[in-house]
Amino acid sequence: MNFIETDDHNGLICFYRENGLEVSDDLVRDDGAVFSIKCVENGKIISAATLSRRFEVFILDYVAVDPQYRKKGLGESAVAEIISKAKQLGAEKVYITSKSPTFFKKIGFLEGAPKGVDMNADCVGCPQFNNGCTKLPMYIKI
Repeated sequence: MNFIETDDHNGLICFYRENGLEVSDDLVRDDGAVFSIKCVENGKIISAATLSRRFEVFILDYVAVDPQYRKKGLGESAVAEIISKAKQLGAEKVYITSKSPTFFKKIGFLEGAPKGVDMNADCVGCPQFNNGCTKLPMYIKI
């Protein structure tokens, strides 16, 4: 499966929402996205990821895989593509706020956020805030 670059960052929003990611309408308008990729099979998106730049750092805002295609390496491949692009753009680290820390730890992410940045600040407006959702700020050195 090959990933293709897309400039239609907002075109991935429905896919992200369908796969359990919280994407607010505010982010749809201005999310700081600089690079998105998607993997398509039979005309259907089966995996996608978006790299953004906010707070003067690179953030892996979204990575999602269709449930039928999970456990096949697509998530790991998507993250690797995003990290490769971030490195080309001059990043030394990529940050995330993860609901799946075990997955990200397995591929080299560590716990931590950029100094002075509340990576969970956007969580306050989310319907899942204080309703069982726990997110962990993480990063990977590249």
